[in-house]
Amino acid sequence: MGEADHLRGNALMHLGMYAEAAEAYAAALNDGTYGKRGALLTNRGKALAAVGDYTTAAQAFSAATQDASYATPFKAYLGLGNALFQSGDYANAGTAFRQAAIDGANPAPAAALGELGRCFIKLGRPADAVETYRTAIDFAGPRDDSRALNAGMGEALSAAGRPSEALDAFNTATADGIYQLTSEQADELARVHDSLAALSAQTAMATAPAPPRWTLLPSIRSTPRVRPVSLCPIPRTLALRCPSPRWSSRTVRIVSRPRFVAAIATRVSKSSSCCFCSF
Repeated sequence: MGEADHLRGNALMHLGMYAEAAEAYAAALNDGTYGKRGALLTNRGKALAAVGDYTTAAQAFSAATQDASYATPFKAYLGLGNALFQSGDYANAGTAFRQAAIDGANPAPAAALGELGRCFIKLGRPADAVETYRTAIDFAGPRDDSRALNAGMGEALSAAGRPSEALDAFNTATADGIYQLTSEQADELARVHDSLAALSAQTAMATAPAPPRWTLLPSIRSTPRVRPVSLCPIPRTLALRCPSPRWSSRTVRIVSRPRFVAAIATRVSKSSSCCFCSF
């Protein structure tokens, strides 16, 4: 009966009937003569995780890793890591993913390293996440999704405060139009664009030329004659000249009296002169 229940569970998984599949695998486990305990527990854990029962799923995956006869324990470690990650236990999830990555039977260890990188991000260790993703990308094989790894690298670099490099990683992940960013990755990419825009604005402000300043010069006899303001005799005259090209043709004379101050500004032009007086 164990083999029949095992095959029934597999068929139910393909049909998306995960709760029924979990029951079929449990029935197969009751047949002590059938064996294949590690595989049955791993499959049952997958079925339970599919219905959202991550606690019981983690128990099944953990039991599967204890089966010394199980030839592919990395499958159980991957399932355990995912169940713990979904439960918010990022530290133990990272430990499980690490075990999956170092399992010699695992044909795609880079994927497990990528999951370990996600755990580091959740644990607030972006520098470790960057190094983990870098290792995963370097050792990615034909069975690994390098696009997903680059997208994860983008998240890690953004969390590490390196938005320019993060943007490059996201662009690499989506360059061929095949990979679609997850909602979390899309949100992180938006934050990257915001960070770069803010940095660009700060740089522009820092490099902007200072506004022109008026410099005090000795009285210039060659300044154009201007129409004097009534009641404003000029006992003492100083000249101000602005270095800005826009105001190079303007000269301002400051006139002082004990009881009032008059300023006459003249803009030299071909047609006319303008005078402004303030008290």
